Amino acid sequence: MVNILNEIKELLMSANLTVEDIEWYSLTSGKASVKESTNFEEAEYFFEGLEYDSGYGLQELDGVIVIKDGTWFQRGEYDGSEWWEYMVTPTRTTYVR
Repeated sequence: MVNILNEIKELLMSANLTVEDIEWYSLTSGKASVKESTNFEEAEYFFEGLEYDSGYGLQELDGVIVIKDGTWFQRGEYDGSEWWEYMVTPTRTTYVR
């Protein structure tokens, strides 16, 4: 079982970010949801103690976490496997060859 809050905090740390870097987020689990909030303490209240099975099966956690610099984390899912993807808006110089 994976604790939702711990997973998000570890995700942020892996990108050298903290909860203060979050612009807004929308997270949904099978047990609770917070939509378009800018207050991460609200998510900590709703998701405190919630865990999910990170193995194969139904997707249990979905959402997006938008960072103040314009990057974001997007939840990926395929055939019951779940993960976070760190997304950066492409620029013309980095995308067009």
